[in-house]
Amino acid sequence: MTPITNTTNNTSSVLASAGEMSFLNIIFGLVGIIGLLGNLLVCVVFLRVRHLRTLTNYLIVHQAIIDLTSSALTVLAYLGPQFIYTSDSIGGEIICRFWKSAYLFWSTAIASALNLTVITLERYSAIIYPLHYVNIFTFKRVVGILVAEWLCALIFKSFNFYVQHFDHGICLSKKIWFNAEFGRFVGIVNVTAQFIIPLLIMSVAYTRCIMALRKRSIADVQMGSADASLKRASKNVLKMLVVVFLAFILCWGPNQVMFLSFCLGFKLDFGSKLYHASVILVYTNSSVNPFIYALKYKQFQNGVRLIFGCKSRNGVENTSTVQTLS
Repeated sequence: MTPITNTTNNTSSVLASAGEMSFLNIIFGLVGIIGLLGNLLVCVVFLRVRHLRTLTNYLIVHQAIIDLTSSALTVLAYLGPQFIYTSDSIGGEIICRFWKSAYLFWSTAIASALNLTVITLERYSAIIYPLHYVNIFTFKRVVGILVAEWLCALIFKSFNFYVQHFDHGICLSKKIWFNAEFGRFVGIVNVTAQFIIPLLIMSVAYTRCIMALRKRSIADVQMGSADASLKRASKNVLKMLVVVFLAFILCWGPNQVMFLSFCLGFKLDFGSKLYHASVILVYTNSSVNPFIYALKYKQFQNGVRLIFGCKSRNGVENTSTVQTLS
């Protein structure tokens, strides 16, 4: 299967050799399998360990569900049936426009960016506006936000159906726009919505959070041990999420910059090894977060120890303090 790139790409005209594509399929498939296993572990840990069921962690679980879905789609797309030829029927056209267009994958990409932004704003509210946090992030409101994420993603990416050309059982990716300028406009809006806007919001929010915590650090030294413990836990969560944010930039940045430059009129070889490497980075983003949690998130580390019958390094009491975090 041709690597899933931005939907305005004319990928059919830049296919690599069969050998190269087979190798890429294996790479993409392995990345997807790692993402499946890692994100499944994240869900199990946070949902089974009772004292880890906090709002922040529920949002992280939702992120893991999005990444798990994306990883499953990756495995199916590259290690499953390729559907190079389909029946010349309505069913064949549905496969072409719904599956071959990568509609579901790019919908999860938008949902992922939106959810990362929501997680950032949740921590921003907790740190900058602690007195109003409980009223801002109520359970019903958060559920509504998560549902809205998926609806926005599915609706926004619905134009993917129109960039696939179905001709007598053969499915081809083509730029079917009113004109070239409109196609470029759609591409720019696409990059702006799924990368630039989330990038700007998260950059500003995390910068303000870090500055606020630094200003409070001197006063924290004089506080009681219980409050100091909460502050340390809050900082650990923030540091972990900043690393997740940086991973988002590193994994999505090269591909989005390349595609944006293409939309602005610069030449781009979608069959080049450099571009394929940028696409691999995009897929890697769905697999890398569990490793970040394992390395940087003490709650997750202790949760894994509890799941596998090991004693927490800092004790169960240390992780349970996060219940009252705001």
